[in-house]
Amino acid sequence: MTIGLLRSSNKRNTRKGWISIVWILIITSVLGAIEFGEPLEDLYRGGRNYLRQRPADGTIAVVAMDDRSIETYGNIRFPLAQDAQLVDRIFSLGAKRVYIDRIYADRTDKANDNAFIAALQRHKGRVFLSGMTIATQKGDSNQKSGSKVILSHPDFLAVSETLSLNGYATPFSLSAELVYGTDFPNGFKKSISASLADIHTNKTDYYRPDWAIQASTVPTYSYVDVITGKVTSNAFKGKDVIIGPTSLQYQDEHNIVGQGWISGVYFHAIGAQTLKEGTPTNWGWLPAYGLALIFSIAIVRARSKKGAIIVNSVAIATGFTIPFIGDISFVTADYIPAFLLFGLISYRTNSLREFLSSQRHHEGTNLPNLAVLQEDRRTREMLIIAMRIRNYAAICAGFDDNIGNELVTELSRRMQLTSNASIYYQAEDVLYLLSPVLDGRALEEHLQGMAQILETQLSIRGRMIDIQTSFGVDQDMQAPVESRITKALYAADSAAAANKLWEVYERGSDTAKQMKLSLMSELDIAMDREELWLAYQPQIDIRTNEIVGAEALARWIHPEHGFIPPDEFIQTAERYNRVTRLTLYLLELGTRSCKKIVRDNPDFRLSVNISAGLLEDPSLPAQIRRVLLKTGFPSENLTLEITETTSFAARETANATLQNLQSIGIRISIDDYGTGNATMDYLRSIPWDEVKLDRQFISDIISSAADRHMVETTIDLAHRLNRTVVAEGIEDQATLDLLRTINCDLAQGYHLARPMPINQLVDFIAAQQRHWSPARKYSS
Repeated sequence: MTIGLLRSSNKRNTRKGWISIVWILIITSVLGAIEFGEPLEDLYRGGRNYLRQRPADGTIAVVAMDDRSIETYGNIRFPLAQDAQLVDRIFSLGAKRVYIDRIYADRTDKANDNAFIAALQRHKGRVFLSGMTIATQKGDSNQKSGSKVILSHPDFLAVSETLSLNGYATPFSLSAELVYGTDFPNGFKKSISASLADIHTNKTDYYRPDWAIQASTVPTYSYVDVITGKVTSNAFKGKDVIIGPTSLQYQDEHNIVGQGWISGVYFHAIGAQTLKEGTPTNWGWLPAYGLALIFSIAIVRARSKKGAIIVNSVAIATGFTIPFIGDISFVTADYIPAFLLFGLISYRTNSLREFLSSQRHHEGTNLPNLAVLQEDRRTREMLIIAMRIRNYAAICAGFDDNIGNELVTELSRRMQLTSNASIYYQAEDVLYLLSPVLDGRALEEHLQGMAQILETQLSIRGRMIDIQTSFGVDQDMQAPVESRITKALYAADSAAAANKLWEVYERGSDTAKQMKLSLMSELDIAMDREELWLAYQPQIDIRTNEIVGAEALARWIHPEHGFIPPDEFIQTAERYNRVTRLTLYLLELGTRSCKKIVRDNPDFRLSVNISAGLLEDPSLPAQIRRVLLKTGFPSENLTLEITETTSFAARETANATLQNLQSIGIRISIDDYGTGNATMDYLRSIPWDEVKLDRQFISDIISSAADRHMVETTIDLAHRLNRTVVAEGIEDQATLDLLRTINCDLAQGYHLARPMPINQLVDFIAAQQRHWSPARKYSS
């Protein structure tokens, strides 16, 4: 079945999903606008540059003022006469132009200065000096707001041209950008890279060089080798030459992700080659973000998991392909906001889709449940058939662990072989299917054939299983689906009671039984739709009057029948094998709701009722542990109250289950002690941490000496065993005072607080913490 997030019946969770998506849009767009992800962009670009690294084209050479030259001449500042000799030597080796990555801001001595000026005059128009502004932030490449301008001395500038050295190191020095040019006091001057590339521009904008061009491949010669004639005669033929520092002593090293630390002189060569090959363009963050938004909308609107996988695959492929295409085309763009947008929305949407799918499919078998059946439009023209596994409980009891899911999976497989029908499974022993309309004889043959296949050679874990089934059929295509499901199940149970294979629902059947079956079916639907809720009755420490816990009490307001008493629908769940699902549903609801309370109040304990009959299921501790892991609720803060609606049929198994629950930190409480099966025999024979005195005893301890004596005896026994005693049904102050006198531990009842929704419980606890006083709380 398809899953459409925009058409989900679970409107509350869908609305929460949309709210989170809106927040993702707001946050990622703000991050894009403020360039918050620039360091990540640099890392991502650096990785791409590393993968597509390429050599320099060789049209530009570098003469390096390196460590060997410094060692030879004994100083990091070489005499100007020597620089003049170097310039002459470079041109004699065939260079086109010479660019000096050095600012001659001051005169030195007359002889050196004159020698340098003479060299500049000999090669006028072919030698370029440098200037720069010291900018405090990116974008301030002009001489504004007091930015300091550093230029060569006017005497040198009179016979040469000034070019800009300006550049910008990105945050954390992960990359760098260069300028096209700079507005100096003496006019606009191109950058060295723009001049080398022979481009005509008056822009002062920054551009990003193609850092895939490896600095290590730029032809490089040592300053001292050129001076001493150790360079071949054609080394610079037809090339432009940049003279600049490469020694660490000049402190002109910069980090470029994908290349490491390189000298600034290579920036000009790499920038020039970039400008020769194309025009760098910066698209910013919006184009990629817009594309990511399109993919995000597509994944939100995906109607199935397969569709979502296709969208994810195309988006990921696009996200890794387009940046490489942009790099090759010299298009710079910011992709991190787009990745964040799509990644977060994809994760949130897929999580929501998985959640909604889990709400529409049985966890153990992955078969669609009744929520899916109710939405299936084919119900308007097809029969609804309910199949009851009559001996389901007996089969499961024959194995040490729960094999119900394996049994149902195998049965559904066989059912689909016979009719290729859609199978729906809610819980335990009932499956549903849709069938084409058949007349009486054809329907009987169809069901007999299905039963024969289901009951033939059925093996589970190597053991042959005898399956007993009954079928119920509803033919009223005009009735609401919920009603049809109930009628089909009612007919299946009627067939089982009459020891027949199948029955068609007929009007006028046993109304009382029909109501119970309807209640059971609608209970399943109510859980799917999250219509059940919990009220919480606080438990008070009698000695300190502090709220130390609360009991979770199930509530169901039926849309037609109004308030359904808990005893009624819980007993129905027990009778029709729904109590496990109901218990785990309420446990998940309670632990999820109370997690914040426990976080703020580490000693707070949540008490949840559990039928004694469930303890005979060895898989119960694992199922409860999964719920706690899912909700993040600490097991040490959970108490399970064992209700005495049934006695233990397999006490050995039940005791093992209780011990397993205690081993993970869960406390065991004996509920309604003193009535029914909850007697002294319970205290003697099962593991327990807490006993809960029934209201029948508590209500009369003021007037009945016998009841008071029994309560005192129970409290004394529990304390001797280092156990806790809870008194429920406290209706007046006198009873509370007496319980305090006889050292009862905890109390709950209408006199202290009525059951309340979770939001009121949170406020109730907060109010007590603000005004708590052991001397007066609950004392009047």
